[in-house]
Amino acid sequence: GLGMGPLPHNRTKDTAAEIGRLHRWTPVFFVAELREVNLVKDEGQLEAFAKYWTSSAPDAESKEELHQRAERFLRMVWKRHPDDRILIVGHKGINMALDNVLHEGTPEQIKGRIPQSNAAFSEYQIPRWEEGKITCIDGVINYTNHLGDASPTDVRQH
Repeated sequence: GLGMGPLPHNRTKDTAAEIGRLHRWTPVFFVAELREVNLVKDEGQLEAFAKYWTSSAPDAESKEELHQRAERFLRMVWKRHPDDRILIVGHKGINMALDNVLHEGTPEQIKGRIPQSNAAFSEYQIPRWEEGKITCIDGVINYTNHLGDASPTDVRQH
């Protein structure tokens, strides 16, 4: 299965359509937990998103809330699909939070995770997730070689 965040951006829908075209047997689900950082009144503003990581935004989702949302999502996936291969498509902030949970980081450590480049992918294996302890094996992180000569910035513009 494929989980994707419901965002106001068409990029998520475009990604789902392309994956669906290439993998017609793959179910696609839009999952609220995968939405990008909730900036409330500053939603969709790149400057506000950049500022979110360096200062507090009183109306925005807190780092703690983001961390809890990412953890809830990963626990739900693990519980429902412990032996399945799952593709999760998200954007920078939620991807950093997911990576942080998988590496047992605290909410304050999210901003220190590797931000994923546009059109990049990372792969993780989670052979065990016991109460209070995650076993996570990193595969590839922030892989962009599949883009060939196109840079992640070029991909974003298409």
